[in-house]
Amino acid sequence: YESYNGPKDSWYAPFTTIASQKGLLDGTNVVGHETDGDYVGQFMNRYEMALMAANALKKINAKLPSASEQADQMDKTPDYWDIPKQYRNAVLLAKACGVLSGMDSAGTFGGTGALNRAQACVVLIKLDEMKDTGDGSGDGPGDNTGDNTGDTPTEITRSPFAFQGSENVQQMMNRLNAEAPKYYEGYLTNGKPITKENIKAMLAEAEKGMPDGTAWTTGETYKYVTPFFGKGWASGCNSFSAGLSDYIFGKNAPVKKHQDFDNLKVGDVIWWKDSSDGYDHVVFVTDMQSANEYICCNGNSSKKVWWNRKDNVAEWSQTQRAETYVYSRY
Repeated sequence: YESYNGPKDSWYAPFTTIASQKGLLDGTNVVGHETDGDYVGQFMNRYEMALMAANALKKINAKLPSASEQADQMDKTPDYWDIPKQYRNAVLLAKACGVLSGMDSAGTFGGTGALNRAQACVVLIKLDEMKDTGDGSGDGPGDNTGDNTGDTPTEITRSPFAFQGSENVQQMMNRLNAEAPKYYEGYLTNGKPITKENIKAMLAEAEKGMPDGTAWTTGETYKYVTPFFGKGWASGCNSFSAGLSDYIFGKNAPVKKHQDFDNLKVGDVIWWKDSSDGYDHVVFVTDMQSANEYICCNGNSSKKVWWNRKDNVAEWSQTQRAETYVYSRY
């Protein structure tokens, strides 16, 4: 406060200005209006308090819960999907830290409700208790975009991996391109760490939405920005595997292209090629049976989606081994 040299015509001006300069108001409605009583004088709702609490937690060297622990709060917040996107990460962080809790036994957040002075004091006391409990690394200041997305993979903006209403394949491809979530290093789009078990859980969800025999294609190619083979037209099998991979890992997840067939993983995409017989197809690895045998799913097999197909690398011809590539997002 002593270093503040701005306007002091309102008692709150020094405090709100300094709070804004320190990043504590990032994402709130007060940013840009720190000395305007019409904004500062409004009741603070629980969404705005969650934002301020999340901002503060990243500034005070607090011990923060892992991204997975924060994501677990989605299942403990019945109204999570009603929370405006810009508040979701902050709510999950604040709840996981215990700085804010639900409004009822079910964990409903009720973000539009206002905080009274007593409730605000409780939040401040909890923040004070968490000061300097971390190891100094913190969670960083976020990405400074003002939407408080930070570095935690908790935003799931896409709908299920399934046809929505009467949409066709191209319309589904357009939707997947638009909705594929951001990639967070080491995490899947549902906020869980990248592990075989967590990928298989998401694949089970996808299989429910796109079961065996689902008609996938009546054409040859579709416009899809695939992370594997370019940004133009993609074949039916390519578009299916690319869309499924984006659904699980995130749109801009890095891709490693290799031919280390002894290191196949659940979640890898394989582009089978064999010029000796003209074979050319793309599949998605859903399980490993042994070092060489795996299970895969694919679209555009007889114009339909099929799961649980077995294949064995040991049975490939020399030509197929030379021309086939694996695309991994681990």
